[in-house]
Amino acid sequence: MEPDKPSSPYSVATERLVRLWKKPQSSLKQPADQHPSLFALAEKAHILMDRREGIDLDEALELCRLRVGFCLSSGRVRYRDQSAMHTMEDMAKIYDELNQLRGCSLWLMQAEKVGREIGADRLAMTHVIDKLTEAQERQK
Repeated sequence: MEPDKPSSPYSVATERLVRLWKKPQSSLKQPADQHPSLFALAEKAHILMDRREGIDLDEALELCRLRVGFCLSSGRVRYRDQSAMHTMEDMAKIYDELNQLRGCSLWLMQAEKVGREIGADRLAMTHVIDKLTEAQERQK
């Protein structure tokens, strides 16, 4: 009998995502924007971002768009919570990795706007504003 091989960090994370994704919303006492499947989207996006490969970044960006409920036709987002704000920061990071500073700045501005709407804590807001200022300076 062959011993079990240790799981890679990616396979462990993927198994966790599948469990989160399959958890029925009706069994939760959370608002729809905090459903585990939305968290699973963000987790998978982080895995892809860590790999830093072009195709993975594109997929991570799409997952982030799904997480925040981004509607291309209106340019608006559906979910406006702390997790969505952090996902917008992730989107900014992806655009930065792709050397698209305008996209980076736009998502940081959106994260700042959502942060103000939800009354995010000062530390989180300072972090977003600092990133935004840096991105805008690099655009010049």
